[in-house]
Amino acid sequence: ELTSLAETKAQLTQLKQQFERCDKEKIEAIMTSRQNAIRIEELEREILEAQQKISLLDRELDDASAVNMNLQLALDTLRGSDMQDLERDLVSEVHAMRSGSRYTEESLKRQLDESQRRIED
Repeated sequence: ELTSLAETKAQLTQLKQQFERCDKEKIEAIMTSRQNAIRIEELEREILEAQQKISLLDRELDDASAVNMNLQLALDTLRGSDMQDLERDLVSEVHAMRSGSRYTEESLKRQLDESQRRIED
């Protein structure tokens, strides 16, 4: 009976060790799974940020392409134009801007004068 008891005790010790190994492996698997889930969330967030940046850069590229095309059209127009016509157009635009500026200046002066009169009254 002592032999049987010793064998049973040895088997029990062996089963306990197997159980502890299984428990340790299970805990390690759970921890690895959690770490993987966290890493997957981080990667998904990075992917979303990268997609948003790509979208923004794509819009900026479209805008830059449109500006480039407009500038190219302006250059093509300038190449085909007579310089005297261009100068005349620029002078005309400057005169128009001056007239607008004078009108705005006079309007602002009138408003200022009216405001000062109101304050004085």
